[in-house]
Order: sequence, then C-alpha cells, then structure tokens
Amino acid sequence: MPGMAGQATVLGNHDAAMVGHPRATWGVTSGNPIWEEAREVALKVAPLFLLNVTLNKDKQITGVFAGDLDAAHAAGCAFVRETAMVRVEHPFDIVLTSNSGYPLDLNLYQSVKGMSAAAQVVRAGGSIVIAADCWDGIPSMGCTSSSCAPPLRRARCSTRFAPRVSRAGPVGSANPGPDSTQGRRLRAHG
Repeated sequence: MPGMAGQATVLGNHDAAMVGHPRATWGVTSGNPIWEEAREVALKVAPLFLLNVTLNKDKQITGVFAGDLDAAHAAGCAFVRETAMVRVEHPFDIVLTSNSGYPLDLNLYQSVKGMSAAAQVVRAGGSIVIAADCWDGIPSMGCTSSSCAPPLRRARCSTRFAPRVSRAGPVGSANPGPDSTQGRRLRAHG
C-alpha cells in the first residue's frame, strides 16, 4: 500500500489469492491485483504527487520519476524494462539468485521475491539456489502461534507446505485461495 497502511491491509494485499494470481508477477502492473489495489488506494488521496526512484545493484539511484501517479509510474516502468530487464532465450537448469542483499533479505518472507524472479527463468524441474541472510528468520508478522510460522518450521519441502498456506487465505479469513505454486512442483533445500 502506498505510504502507510495497517498490518491487516498490507497482509490482505499480499495474501495467497493476490500473490498467487497469474498476473501478480515481475514486470506486470496492468491486471496485477497487488499493484491495481495499491493504485486504487493511492488515487483516493488528492492532490497526489508520486516520487519513485530506480536503483542499480550497488543501490545507487539511476532514475527519478515524479509527478502524476500514472505518468510517472509508466515512465519508471519503461526505464526499468529498458535498463534492468533482460529477455532470456530459454529456461535454465539452475538459477542462482538473491533478493538484492541487506536489508531486502532480512527474512524468508522477503527473500521469496528473489525466488519468484528466478522462477520466471528456471526450467520445469530445474533448481533455484538463493543467497539470503534471513537474519530475522521466519517472520512472526501475520502469523499466529498456530498459523504459518510453526508449520513452516516443521515443513520438509515446499510442496507440502505451499498448499496449506494457500488454503489459509487472508489472515483471519476462512476463504481459501488458489494454490500459490500454480501447478509447479517446488523443492526447498535447507
């Protein structure tokens, strides 16, 4: 959510149904329910001025995009597509990734973003290796003592755990969400 939001709002925006949506992926904004909801909330505030920056691998600012929300965001996205995204000819057997290091790799929840990016270019049945410090471990945010953290700690592989998380739906909800693995077999190596 833009600026500030309560924990329930952020967790709702990032629940299994939203994250598991086929358009909730890298480089997609139009039709991406996570982005569409954040945009909808931002547009309720007037006047609105957007200030976004792009960073390189050394976390140096490479671009500044400011002004009207839609125009500045579109300009930033076009810049990123041109300077930071690369089309690959074929999927790879093994993909080595990160979540861009400190502080973005503070826990398993945040580090999944690096795995998600790698999943776009690894072949079916291939392997993803992620380098992530995860100094905060498995976050308790959004997890009660009986929800995600303890089962995740006991899980031996993601194929058993991911469907349970997806069925859980939003925090505090009994509504099931789609399988976040989207039919792909995932294996976690500790």
